[in-house]
Amino acid sequence: MDLHDHREVLKHIKTKRAELANAAKELKAHFVGLDAIIDKILRNLEVWYIMPELLTRPVIINLWGMTGVGKTDLVRRLVNCLKFNDRYAEMQMTNKGTSNDHYWVRTISGFLSMSNIVEGQQGILLLDEIQRFRTIDQELREIHDYQFQDVWMLLSDGKLTGATSREDIYSEICQAAYQEDLEDQEEDSPVEETSNSGKPAIGKAPKEKKKKKSSKFSMWYYEAARLKRILRLNEPTAEIMTWNKEKKRQVLMDKIDDPELYQPRDFTKLLIFISGNIDEAYTMAHLTDSTNIDADVFHRETTKINFLTIKDKLTRRFKPEQIARMGNTHVIYPSLSKSSYEEIIRRKITQLRNCIREKTGMVVTFDKSINEAIYRNGVFPTQGTRPVFSTITSFLEVNTPFFLFKTIASGSDSLRMYYEGKHLCGKVGGKVYRVLNEGEIDKIQREEFDKNRIVGVSVHEAGHAVAYAVLFGYAPTQIKVNMASTKDLGFIYTHPFRVTRKVVKDRVSCLLAGKVAEQLMFGEQNLSAGCSGDVSEATILAARYVRDYGMGAKVSRIAPRGTNHAEAQILNNDTATGDLEIEELMRDQEKSTEDLLHKNKRLLVAVSKVLIKKYHITPEAFQRICKKYGVDIVVEINDKKTIWPKYKTFMSERPRSVASKMRNTAK
Repeated sequence: MDLHDHREVLKHIKTKRAELANAAKELKAHFVGLDAIIDKILRNLEVWYIMPELLTRPVIINLWGMTGVGKTDLVRRLVNCLKFNDRYAEMQMTNKGTSNDHYWVRTISGFLSMSNIVEGQQGILLLDEIQRFRTIDQELREIHDYQFQDVWMLLSDGKLTGATSREDIYSEICQAAYQEDLEDQEEDSPVEETSNSGKPAIGKAPKEKKKKKSSKFSMWYYEAARLKRILRLNEPTAEIMTWNKEKKRQVLMDKIDDPELYQPRDFTKLLIFISGNIDEAYTMAHLTDSTNIDADVFHRETTKINFLTIKDKLTRRFKPEQIARMGNTHVIYPSLSKSSYEEIIRRKITQLRNCIREKTGMVVTFDKSINEAIYRNGVFPTQGTRPVFSTITSFLEVNTPFFLFKTIASGSDSLRMYYEGKHLCGKVGGKVYRVLNEGEIDKIQREEFDKNRIVGVSVHEAGHAVAYAVLFGYAPTQIKVNMASTKDLGFIYTHPFRVTRKVVKDRVSCLLAGKVAEQLMFGEQNLSAGCSGDVSEATILAARYVRDYGMGAKVSRIAPRGTNHAEAQILNNDTATGDLEIEELMRDQEKSTEDLLHKNKRLLVAVSKVLIKKYHITPEAFQRICKKYGVDIVVEINDKKTIWPKYKTFMSERPRSVASKMRNTAK
């Protein structure tokens, strides 16, 4: 395109933007809940797609998110929308190769040489699963021996040096000459006729060696591929395979003195996607068995993550200069919201209904109870869409043919399907057919159900909720019990608060409140081991109060000598005193929590009873219960909002307080 012809340029830009708009429309129609992600990606690749002539380095877009949110699938579908399938390559990043890997595929340069991407032209490269590829180990020590080290060169400016040397070509010339010499000797060597004993036959002259049948190809694939790579040939590998020895030798001799061959390889026109799951940033990613936690809570939690968070967590895997080469375009996927999961389920069921209508002519109505059962048994908020799709298949799709056969046998062309109890049901005319098809999560909750268990967990969680309401003045965003989880039988979700002395102490109290509530309601001898997690977390907070935050008796930071902490040798190592202070802080907060719950025992009992009956309490309902017993609290459903102390009020009141004390002292 002639950039000086402005009318042509404007027409080109209009056409390309229309293509991007169509790609956006197609991607948004396929992916649920990713509209903002799609818009950001397309906005950042616009210049690359429309005017690649202006680029002097690759466009790099980083995609971060938990598993199953659609990072890799979105890139592949984008490639298809933009019709770049023939100029696309993806690599699963890892530090170590296998013994089966060819040595030239242990570098990015070698990989690109074997791919569809052409040097100096537009192409798309996906570096996937980047979390498996690291240059710093878990002890924060640098890793020196790893493959694909030239990736940092590519990300820096799109140029790859050292791909071909004069020695490489000279080696090929010598190898070709050696091979020619061997072949010439074989052709000149006569074949002797032998007797049955294996010795040369007497009186018979040696026969000439039979000529080989001519072949279309003169070299095997990997030899041709290597030649193409080191000589930067444009010819297809299949064509190079047909070159005879004279042709091969001539090309090598011509190329050895070509200065262009030793220039850096140019990949400045690449669009590079870096994709990975950085679990250190997604702190909730380990909750793989949490089905009862509201997906909206995870969604709001993940929207707090920004590119500064990602850069900070990347320092545990890569060196600062390597993180810098990844650039500043970081597209961060939140976990899917509840409405997104519901829409995915609705779409899949609609697809099934339309498919049945198209293939058989039958009209099938799927009741809302099926959607709810799939959501209840298939949504694991930290695992993305994969469990949902597999649940739709195992729960609904594999059982639907049974009901279709019954419908056909009855002579009807309509069917209504619904979920009731433990059965998937189909109503044809006036007759109902049932298939035992209890959801796995429903089954676990039913089998694990025990009234005493529900009472114990309800009292425990009520203790946390009441302490949180009294100390912080807010309703928890979620309060649930009877969870289908191997770890947590119940939970409350709270807000982030700015860390202060009071906040740390109050959080320790809230963590110990479940234990205190059990002791208060059931007696000290019936305290459950389920409190261990709370006690551990409270101990960590108390330790940070004393050792990290400098809020205790010692102002200095305390760290045991010999730990992995980089500055442990120059920090205060008086851990014995610190241990005693941590225990004292824990005991003081436990005592204050006992007083708090004794004072609010009627509220504790009321909240416990609602949980025993309903298994959950909404923030609004919890607020009404608290108000009934004299505790006024705020409902703030935005649990990503950090709540700060009232510094402005303190600042205006503090001078008056100090002045009053000074006047009293003077008197």
